[in-house]
Amino acid sequence: MKLREWASSQASKVRDSLAGVDKALILYPPSPDGIASNVIVGELISQLGVEVSEQPITPELMIEVIPYNIGVVDSIVFVDILPNGPGLLKLAVNEFKSVMAFDHGGMPYEMPPFVRINPFEPGVSTSLISYLVSVSMNGENEILSWISVAGFYGECSSIDCEEVRKEAQLFWPDLTDDQISLLQDSLVSASYLGEDWIQIASAALQESYDDPSWFLTGNSATSSVIKSRVEETKQRIKELLSERPRSFSGLLAWEVDEAFKRDVISLIAHTELEIPTATYHVDEPLGLVSVRFDHRINPVNEVRKSLSGVEHSFYGGWGFLSMIVDSAHLEFALNTVSKILRESSGGSIR
Repeated sequence: MKLREWASSQASKVRDSLAGVDKALILYPPSPDGIASNVIVGELISQLGVEVSEQPITPELMIEVIPYNIGVVDSIVFVDILPNGPGLLKLAVNEFKSVMAFDHGGMPYEMPPFVRINPFEPGVSTSLISYLVSVSMNGENEILSWISVAGFYGECSSIDCEEVRKEAQLFWPDLTDDQISLLQDSLVSASYLGEDWIQIASAALQESYDDPSWFLTGNSATSSVIKSRVEETKQRIKELLSERPRSFSGLLAWEVDEAFKRDVISLIAHTELEIPTATYHVDEPLGLVSVRFDHRINPVNEVRKSLSGVEHSFYGGWGFLSMIVDSAHLEFALNTVSKILRESSGGSIR
């Protein structure tokens, strides 16, 4: 599939889903891809005349946020995240005028009239998908290319990712590779620091959207605050990852009790070590898990079959898995995922 042609075919789905919608809430995860995608999708929805609000979210917090917004907004837009099971999605479909997702995962359940903007291809990020769709709907959105690239950290490996990166640097000749790394490091830092910082990062990208130099040179007060924490955050992450992880049949896993750190730390660990990595936390009776691995692998169906006898819910796809499992079966679940990843990669956990 040619991704740009696919993106053009999605424009009518987006417009139709938002027809008659006055207020939309974007829910997005604490990750560079989530932050960048939120900004791009928010701009796109605003261009369609819809009032947009946003909230960073983790799977376990959705059970509070979605019911709270019934009657407050008339559309829920999931960006780079979906509920870990069908229950909350069913509630959203029943209670909101429009429910849509921009994402790059798989999912073991479908629920029309839920609208999903997803090419179901490996090696893409949601910031790439949302950018290509936004450009197909409004050519002037090419100005958002640098924000798309800021979200690529550890997520985007297809040839389309490199093409958009080159386009961003052609559009912005002063956007060097080092500056792109700084953009990505800034979003990594914000993701690690928590909800308030994630919202600051999102605001910084929004106020700089038509000129990355505003974000990069310090003219933006919000981006300056984030950039001032990058080196400190890198050191804190380095110290955390230096702690001895547990091994679940070869899958390295760190215990992380803060919800807004769990996913980004597994992403950073995988990106740094280039092996499958996981983070987990036990909050009785739940075991909360985030796993990152090779973007060419999608183990969703195998995991579903292997855990059929264990109470669990999950969302995942190429390169990632978010899971909530009965805490009594957490070790079994992680060992099972490790085995599936080994088999999917030809017998090597790497």
